[in-house]
Amino acid sequence: MSPATRTVNALLRSGVTHVVGIPDNTSGPLFDEVVRHPTIRLMTVTREGGGVALAYGLSLGGASPLVVIPNTGLLEP
Repeated sequence: MSPATRTVNALLRSGVTHVVGIPDNTSGPLFDEVVRHPTIRLMTVTREGGGVALAYGLSLGGASPLVVIPNTGLLEP
């Protein structure tokens, strides 16, 4: 089982319903695995602030999102 598959399984056990993030080389395998999964949804954004805002809106609607951003940290001004 690949690390991405194990991660998605752990996310599902934790109740995560959506993965929100900025695609990059590191998150690519995880995002690919999420896209193939039948129940968890991937939502990509172009800026960190947009990802946080989208995840907050999802949580207000009853979802349990996870935000994935590049490892450079929060670059939002």
